[in-house]
This record gives sequence, C-alpha cells and structure tokens, in this order.
Amino acid sequence: MSVNFWHKQQQPEPTVDSIHQEVNAKIEAVLDQVAQDHHTRTVILDGDAGSGKTYLLGRLKKKFNHKGFFIYIPLFPQRD
Repeated sequence: MSVNFWHKQQQPEPTVDSIHQEVNAKIEAVLDQVAQDHHTRTVILDGDAGSGKTYLLGRLKKKFNHKGFFIYIPLFPQRD
C-alpha cells in the first residue's frame, strides 16, 4: 500500500545526518541547476519496499521544500 508522505505527519524521530548524504547532495545540485537556468527537472525515487524511500522523501521535504516543487505520484495499478 502506498503512503502519501506529503500528508502523513512524520514522527519527530532522531535524524542520522550521515544517511542519504549522497542523495541529498544530488538533489541539492539539481535544485541549484534549476535556480540557475530555470529549466525544470524531474527526479524519480525508486527502490524496494522497506528501503527507506518514504523516510528519505520526508527528509527531502523538510530540507528542500523552500527550493523545489514536490509532487507525490501514487503507485499505478498496472506497472506495465
């Protein structure tokens, strides 16, 4: 079942800054490119169930919401 992280109230859990550092840096670089050239970009986050995608999206939302426009796309019924 898909969870819309945008509307989900995240628990104020401890954050381990070392987790997802590479992803944070890449997302920030993409957002900086958009700010410079004003061309939109799309980033798709994909991973196995339980790999931490929702947690990562919550962190990205907190850190970069002021710099980007995030859209939640629920799972498609047919993945083909």
